[in-house]
Amino acid sequence: MSQYDLVLGSKPDAPLPDIAPRRIYTANGAASLARHYRARGTPRVISIVATKQMQKPEVRDSIIAAAPDEIIGRKDYPLAAEVFADVLPDTKTSNLSMQAQFRLQQQVFGPWIYLALTHKHGLGHNVGRVIKFLLGRKPVLGVSTGAFAIVYALMQDQEIPVVVSGIGLEAGGHFYGQGKFKSTTGRKDYMILPHMPDKLKSRLYTTDTGFSRHVGVRTWGEAVL
Repeated sequence: MSQYDLVLGSKPDAPLPDIAPRRIYTANGAASLARHYRARGTPRVISIVATKQMQKPEVRDSIIAAAPDEIIGRKDYPLAAEVFADVLPDTKTSNLSMQAQFRLQQQVFGPWIYLALTHKHGLGHNVGRVIKFLLGRKPVLGVSTGAFAIVYALMQDQEIPVVVSGIGLEAGGHFYGQGKFKSTTGRKDYMILPHMPDKLKSRLYTTDTGFSRHVGVRTWGEAVL
């Protein structure tokens, strides 16, 4: 069987690929889905979570239930260690600053990452965001946590193909029933992800046909759970 890494998001009713991944990267509350794969092997599970999300009970409980090997918080505060150390003492915790995340995304998308400054509704709002950025008052967080998990996974190993499940580009709910993937966030991913270099796209598969068609990556055509 070929080796794959896996990225899991929380889009409802997303098919799960029937693989035995080496590593699983989960976005926010999708961490609980890792259980389907731990039952069939010992993949390393890395939970990537927005710092605003990690304190929401449904997201925090999902991560605790998954007992990941590593938790990475997006932004400097709150520290992942402060939220999870007491309940997951054996899990490695860290935070990625906005500046570190921007540098990684800039490495992948080049100047297209600046589209993240213009995804809101209204010209005035977007102009204001650009001005604040130029003045050093508005750092760029970039793509959604799901899309960032894809980028992070691809950049951790330059050879291994990555399969994505549960990450789309349209607004909608999460399988765990709380919160919503906003249309403005989806539009940001919609604008930026197609500019991923072909070298990275060639290693990427997705179970989401809309994502496949728009971003220009292959649809997963093998078995699903």
